[in-house]
This record gives sequence, structure tokens and C-alpha cells, in this order.
Amino acid sequence: MQIGIRLHDVAPGTIEERLKIASEQGFSCVHLALTKTINDHSVENSALTPGFASYLKNKFGEYHMDIAVLGCYLNLAHPDPEEIKKIQERYFAHLRFASILGCSVVGTETGNPNPEYRFEPASHTEEALQTFITNFRPVVECAENSV
Repeated sequence: MQIGIRLHDVAPGTIEERLKIASEQGFSCVHLALTKTINDHSVENSALTPGFASYLKNKFGEYHMDIAVLGCYLNLAHPDPEEIKKIQERYFAHLRFASILGCSVVGTETGNPNPEYRFEPASHTEEALQTFITNFRPVVECAENSV
């Protein structure tokens, strides 16, 4: 059995400092949320390159640490079509990156049908579900092709 931690819940520091601490605490896998964990390197879509993924994979390997989940919790029920395209592109970049990292899970959630990404009663409607499914479908297709 592997026990993991959200890497951003480890004491602040560089990726290597956080990995060292997590390893010393007995964890063998992590949930990696790039924007919450890495602050000494860009994590914009264009920065999620094969070289950066290889660097991270090697760092994690040095500490015998697996990346169980690459977090990407963005609002796939957002009502603005232009914003949805940006959100989908972010998921596509994470999926490509995860594939190189050796991580088989990119975490997501259903979202809420408003720009603020806050709960509202409309979140439980059939319309909200259908919006999410429509917006999520290209992400699933990308995931199927990233394997």
C-alpha cells in the first residue's frame, strides 16, 4: 500500500525541499497541483514541456516518490465559451504532461455553472450536467489519445 499527501500541504519550499520532507515523513506518492507547488518555474501551458516533465520525473525518482494525481481543478461548467476553450487547453496540457511524468490520473471536478466557480442550486440541474458533459468530452478524447 502507498500512502500519499498533497505535495502543497508539505512545508513551503522548492520542489526538491518538499519531496525531501514528504519522503522523510514516510509518504511514497503525492498529489501534485502545479500552481500550488511550483513557484520557481513557470507552469503555464507553454512551460509544460517534455524536458520539464523529465526533470520533474527524475526529481521524484530521486526520492522514490510517485505522482498519483496531477491536479487540474478548473471549472468545466463555466458559462463562457471562450473561457471553456482556455480551460480545456489547460486540461490538454496537463494530460500531455502527465503522460510524460508517468502519472495516470489528472484530477478534475464537475464545476459550477457560473464564472465565480461557487456552488449554487443550478449546479444540481440536468442543464448543468449536460453543459459539463459537453465541455468535458474533448478532455476525455484527449485523455484517450494521450495513453
